[in-house]
Amino acid sequence: MTEVAKGGLFGRVDAMYRYLMMSYQLGVVTKAVEGFDGQDRRQLAELAQRKTQSAGSEVARSSAEAFSRVRSSNAQMRLHAVAHWLGAAFLETRDSADGDLQEIHRRVARVLRQLYEALPRGTRAAA
Repeated sequence: MTEVAKGGLFGRVDAMYRYLMMSYQLGVVTKAVEGFDGQDRRQLAELAQRKTQSAGSEVARSSAEAFSRVRSSNAQMRLHAVAHWLGAAFLETRDSADGDLQEIHRRVARVLRQLYEALPRGTRAAA
């Protein structure tokens, strides 16, 4: 097998693994979002919006690092971890050429849209 063929095969395996991990993580994050009350959702919407619009080093940290804190017993840490994961996953998958990661991007965007739409009208502009 040539080096190019090996690189393509292993690259595809890596992409499939990344898709499976992010898909699982998105399911856990979605359940966490559903578990937040109204005040926490407002705060989450504000944090997530900042994360998705930022290109700084804060969001550059991996979604895997944020996911490690999503199940924290500390409510504020959990809230910030979910916002960071949503922002990091959104930015990581936004310009992906891989169709599976584009699917993850659409699903993350859907969670964010549902989060923003669930906010009362007066607080949407702030989020």
